[in-house]
Amino acid sequence: MRLSHLLVMTVAGFLASSGAFSAATDTTKLTKFPLSGHSVISSGGGRSLRLATEPKENEDVTEERIWTSVKLTFWECFGFSVKSVQKKLGMAGLEGEALKAHTNYPTLLKYADNIEKHWMRERAEGGFSTYSFWKKFGLDDITNLDGLTARRGTEGYRKYRRYVNEYDDNIESLTGSGYHKPSELIDKKASDMEKMARAQIWGERKRSDDHVREILGLVGKTGDKLTKSSNYKYYKYYLDVKRTTPLSTS
Repeated sequence: MRLSHLLVMTVAGFLASSGAFSAATDTTKLTKFPLSGHSVISSGGGRSLRLATEPKENEDVTEERIWTSVKLTFWECFGFSVKSVQKKLGMAGLEGEALKAHTNYPTLLKYADNIEKHWMRERAEGGFSTYSFWKKFGLDDITNLDGLTARRGTEGYRKYRRYVNEYDDNIESLTGSGYHKPSELIDKKASDMEKMARAQIWGERKRSDDHVREILGLVGKTGDKLTKSSNYKYYKYYLDVKRTTPLSTS
């Protein structure tokens, strides 16, 4: 059983035994995305009114958030599509600005993001090459760095970059773990521009020198053995991007 399955069953059992399921079902029904509460303060009695109302309001918001989280986890565990969840959140048929204006839209975005993240993570752990995703997202027609720059703002590139980072995170997590890494860290069929794109992402993410050398097969190489390697150009490009990319403030 997946850990997430066990988690949702455990939380569901706890909420059912404590009566939280019935309370959440009767009073909230996820008709609104949780927002910060607005306390009502009247002159001459504001303090006592705040003390009387805020705890209940905070409890309701907390309960709604917990219930929402449980339902999102449940839906994800059982493979509900984003379209199905959109309907369950009361947004069936909405598109464009009407969809974005709905109070449950942030919840739908969170669900879609988690679905994509976990889907990519499973494939990274399965050893799917980054080049397979480069092709999947329609980037294989890029032939030079100008073309790569022009595509950086596209949805296809965003997904590719996310997969590269998931793939690299997985490789780094396997270092020293006792688990085997994929025998092939770069697809033999990978295009020159796909490898340049990976090098760019490594530099922007400021991946360690050891990590990049391992993927490029450059561990232990120095001097002519390094500079004459067929993968040296990607290593050099990684270093250039890493040097010129400012440190993240986030």
